[in-house]
Amino acid sequence: MATEQRPINVETKQALLVAIMHHGMDLVEEEVLKQVIDLADPVERLRAIMVRKVRLVESRKEVAIILNEHQTLTAAEKRALNARKKQ
Repeated sequence: MATEQRPINVETKQALLVAIMHHGMDLVEEEVLKQVIDLADPVERLRAIMVRKVRLVESRKEVAIILNEHQTLTAAEKRALNARKKQ
């Protein structure tokens, strides 16, 4: 499933990083989480999440950024992205 492509208009490198991280989260939601939501068995669901996430990171390198670039975010940016992860 492809996610909707949104134009990105950024003023700083930091804003670009945040936009990329949100795009990566969009991909995780669409290609991982929404695909396993109906699995009743929590162990099977976790297994499916792990497999899908690894495949996603291998195929879409921008997703790797959301796993590795948190140290450069401001506190507010971290809170916003972490809130998305907890949904």
